[in-house]
Amino acid sequence: MDLKQKIEKTIMGMKLDTPVVDISCDDNGNVYGYVCSKTFDGEQDERVQEKIWSALKKKLSEQELIKIMLLINETPAQRLMRMDETPKKAQTKYDTCLWVHRCPDMANYWLFIGITNDNSVYSASYFWIDDSDKEIGNGLILTYPEDVLKFMRLEQSEIVPEIYDNAIGNAESEIKTKIMEKYNLQTKQGRWGGSNIYHYVFTSFELEPVPVKGLLLSNEIASRMAHKLNKLPSSFQKSEVMSQLERIKKVNATARRI
Repeated sequence: MDLKQKIEKTIMGMKLDTPVVDISCDDNGNVYGYVCSKTFDGEQDERVQEKIWSALKKKLSEQELIKIMLLINETPAQRLMRMDETPKKAQTKYDTCLWVHRCPDMANYWLFIGITNDNSVYSASYFWIDDSDKEIGNGLILTYPEDVLKFMRLEQSEIVPEIYDNAIGNAESEIKTKIMEKYNLQTKQGRWGGSNIYHYVFTSFELEPVPVKGLLLSNEIASRMAHKLNKLPSSFQKSEVMSQLERIKKVNATARRI
């Protein structure tokens, strides 16, 4: 019995109401996926996660647990929305690897985050681009060796969310810095307070999670995103986005023919 089957068997044995286990493995054998049940209706995510991981710890070895990257709990209603061919939004913070910040000047800042686990060395790779300027953007790989994770004293269930949050925090700071540069430029032109369209960066800046299946882009932006992705390590998230970018190009080509 492989790890995927062991996880499925363990969760099916938790006496959940109509459970659905939807998990898959990346190239390194790491497991990602979803656990759906009516039992989760009205329960706090933290409590549900505790139940799932408690059951897994009783049945799996430490080396097997290390291979579980992320199991997202969802209700039947949330699953239905996720399975929609063109979902409008991500269900949870960790239910996507794509984020966007929509600036008042019509520029969109797109962010991708991928998480990998290679022999217990975790990495978060990310890039962001400004779709209005080819010269603006950045990418970084954050590495977490085993000794660093031990120092951080994280439970296995906390590792990927912690790494994900760190990557989002880094990228957000970089994007905000770019917008602050625009803010400073306008202040030099005498635009202060509400007359400066970038003043919001100090009080109400937001990154919006974007479901991968709902992603729509021009061919130019899709190509820029694919170019950045090709420079990053292989990950479940990278494969998912690359597949969607290919679909986008086919859809755009069909639209042009029509």
